[in-house]
Amino acid sequence: MAEEKSKINEDDMYRGQIQPLTDMETGETVNFKFLAQADLDGNTYYAFVPVDELENEEQQYVILKVASVDGDDIDLVDIEDDEEFERVADFFEDEYFSDIDYDEDTEGEDA
Repeated sequence: MAEEKSKINEDDMYRGQIQPLTDMETGETVNFKFLAQADLDGNTYYAFVPVDELENEEQQYVILKVASVDGDDIDLVDIEDDEEFERVADFFEDEYFSDIDYDEDTEGEDA
């Protein structure tokens, strides 16, 4: 079983909401912006970006898996299985985060 990573309250979750997440191992609390939710293969996943990364053009988002739900409280964990993580990350990229670079300059390339 994966170690509990953080707790959130389901009532506080909606797109764009700033959500403080507390790492249960270190006790450190970091503010994240909720980006999206995915339900895949019987599991629920949330994507967040750290608030202090919002201005960074190369921001990295975090994907956490719902480990358990107790009323409105949700326990989140890291995804430990590499294949599962890749599958979920690909889903988020395809559904929510894929940006097409329409400004890509292709002039000067050999045909």
